[in-house]
Amino acid sequence: QLDQIKILAASGVEAIIFNPVDPSAPQAMSDAAAAANIPLVYVNRQPVNLDTLPEKQAFVASNEVDSGTLETIEVCRLLKEAGKTEANAYVIMGELSNQAAVQRTQDIHDVIDGGKCEVKLNILDKQTSNWKRDEAQNLMTNWLSTNKPFDAVIANNDESAIGAIQ
Repeated sequence: QLDQIKILAASGVEAIIFNPVDPSAPQAMSDAAAAANIPLVYVNRQPVNLDTLPEKQAFVASNEVDSGTLETIEVCRLLKEAGKTEANAYVIMGELSNQAAVQRTQDIHDVIDGGKCEVKLNILDKQTSNWKRDEAQNLMTNWLSTNKPFDAVIANNDESAIGAIQ
């Protein structure tokens, strides 16, 4: 991806909008864009150098704390509304190397551990589907085959939730 930044800079683009694959690699990308005096906007994955981004560089993404927290609070609300005082849930995580997946999964535990869930929520298992619908579907099939009773599935993203539903 660093080569892509260098090629874009050499071709004379006026700005670069970029989604880094490896969130630990952006320092070199930032340096290359800054040296070429080209504005660079990172999207989706928080770069490790966020606090030291050069002038004309920014990061735009969802607030992952809100995402995971609001999702889990809503699951808790729905379980309580259904009359549950205690419930079992599975968690489908995104790519484990992705900051969003790590944060959203941590948010689930923060809601439960922080007393923000009005139901005693037990996490039966958590596994990754790598953000993919088919992997989530396979994961859900495996969980269903265990015959363990559960009340909810909390997924880190829409594709995983759809896969679980399918």
